[in-house]
Amino acid sequence: MSDSNIDEEQDDGPRRVSVLDHWERNIPLAVFVLLCLFVIASSASVIFSAVHRRDGESWQGVLTIVPFVVFIALTLAFSAWFIACFTGAPTDEKRRQSFRFAYAFTITSFVVLMIPVANPWQPEILGPVSLIRGCVVPDSPNDNSVPRAVSCVQGEEAYFPKKTGAANDVHDTGAQTVVVTPGAAKDISAYPWLVTIGGFNGLVVDTKPSGGRARYNVVRGGFVVPFYVVLLALVGAAVSLTRRIPEYQKRSEMTFVATSDVSALTLLETREVVVFQIMQLISAGFIAIVAFYALAPNSMSTAIALAFMSGFSSELILLQIRSIVEGLQPKTTKPVSAGTADAKGSIEGTVTNASGVPVKDAKVTIDGHEGFKALTDVAGRYLLSGVPPGDYTVMATVSDATRRVRVTVGAGEKATTNIRL
Repeated sequence: MSDSNIDEEQDDGPRRVSVLDHWERNIPLAVFVLLCLFVIASSASVIFSAVHRRDGESWQGVLTIVPFVVFIALTLAFSAWFIACFTGAPTDEKRRQSFRFAYAFTITSFVVLMIPVANPWQPEILGPVSLIRGCVVPDSPNDNSVPRAVSCVQGEEAYFPKKTGAANDVHDTGAQTVVVTPGAAKDISAYPWLVTIGGFNGLVVDTKPSGGRARYNVVRGGFVVPFYVVLLALVGAAVSLTRRIPEYQKRSEMTFVATSDVSALTLLETREVVVFQIMQLISAGFIAIVAFYALAPNSMSTAIALAFMSGFSSELILLQIRSIVEGLQPKTTKPVSAGTADAKGSIEGTVTNASGVPVKDAKVTIDGHEGFKALTDVAGRYLLSGVPPGDYTVMATVSDATRRVRVTVGAGEKATTNIRL
């Protein structure tokens, strides 16, 4: 007997609001505040770095840490929001929150990744995961593992100054800073921003032009991918997500009328498809990185097209991977018993009007399943038997009044759902 499936809207009395419910409803506001703080902290750090590059080294270190701390707090807030939306018993409120999470997560990802692109003063970020501008030098002249889209266009020796008294300075990072005259690197404007993982070993070349700073890195070793590959993969995945999420949102509404071609989504099905769309957005960058190194594009235009298509088709790629993995899993033998998923259950309950008076001859059906229907008796009771296990929307109709209530039917169980018109 399962009478915990009664929809929240049909409770006889006001539901007691717990602290947890209040906390869950305020997570989106906390995420918005942290996102604004991240944008402000990042902008302040960059502007201070550009204006006080030499005389503000002590404060520059502090302002560089602040955006990272706010970013960690933003990540934790999204993690708490994700847990609140996609765990526990599914409710209509969690369904609405899941769609808000999907849209907010997409917008936040854009903001975080667009800051380095939109900032003309974006400094280099050095660490276990670095954001630098430069090119990659192969380990040997015969090394073809480095894609031409990120490889240096000159030989490595062209980046070293001739012995004319130029100063060399060795920094704590282990990279050598070389000061050369403007024009020594003819293709400096063509070098893209790179994401390096695991550190890098190479030269930091500063041409010191009269119009401003021009700095790039000659990278050797480490895992390197162009920043635009990650960004365009996110763009492609976001286009795919914004194409699918509104459709799922429409099909999950209680007012959606199912057809033979398009079925309504239950609460559990809505949770599954929304989580999958969020995962395809997160994995888009990793898929693009794998494709970038597997295909090794020879030009930037090919790399751009590859990155966008990898992100846009990330949903299809994940579905293919999941089908392959599921095909490799060993088949299990299901025991034959009354408690298995094959055992059918039933839905019963009463239909009353707004005053609580039983309604006779009210038509009760399961939305999207025309084979299940019943009429209430003089006491307002109804029974729908032979219902397979799953989530359903029970609809009661009398005259012009209609009410839909979501219910979960377990294997061999009887779900009680009382409907108030």
